[in-house]
Amino acid sequence: LEQSAQEKERLKAIFAQLDKARSTQSQVLALFPQENTLAALPLDLNQMIMGQSGKLQQYVPDPKSGAMVEDGSWGTALNGQLREQKVRVGLIADFQQTTNILRSLERYQSMLAVDNVSSELKVSNQPLRFNAKTGQLLPEGAPKIKILTQFDLKVLTPLSPKELAAKVTASSGGSASPTASPSPGGEKK
Repeated sequence: LEQSAQEKERLKAIFAQLDKARSTQSQVLALFPQENTLAALPLDLNQMIMGQSGKLQQYVPDPKSGAMVEDGSWGTALNGQLREQKVRVGLIADFQQTTNILRSLERYQSMLAVDNVSSELKVSNQPLRFNAKTGQLLPEGAPKIKILTQFDLKVLTPLSPKELAAKVTASSGGSASPTASPSPGGEKK
């Protein structure tokens, strides 16, 4: 009888830990963008770039992306929990504007990662003035340099609550409880 009481207490502790883990998982997954956030990404990105007086040149979603992360590239704990979508982005801005845009991406609300960055000098103009006394062309002011920067933007999104529930059901042999798949962000799809 005493052993049975101890086992009940141990089970209560285990279930309490499980509930805490589920709550933590829900909170962590809520930090990632939802699918509907991706629809606003081109507009947000363009606004971010234009706010720095840059110009968005390219925004091309990779049609092959969107697969579930299973390779441990974001940590083994996130395998099977996230999807990774890639977008090829190109922008034209000067050096300071480009660095400000990249810093803004770091602060963006969604979980983004920048990969495969390349920059190339696109346009370099410097105003010149003619000095009549010396007969020379002299530079006037700082050169206006524009840089074409291209990179892959990786957007991480959690699986939908339905996908998480199906995954839990499949891994537990079909006997998952409804609380086994917390809804990240509380939204239903």
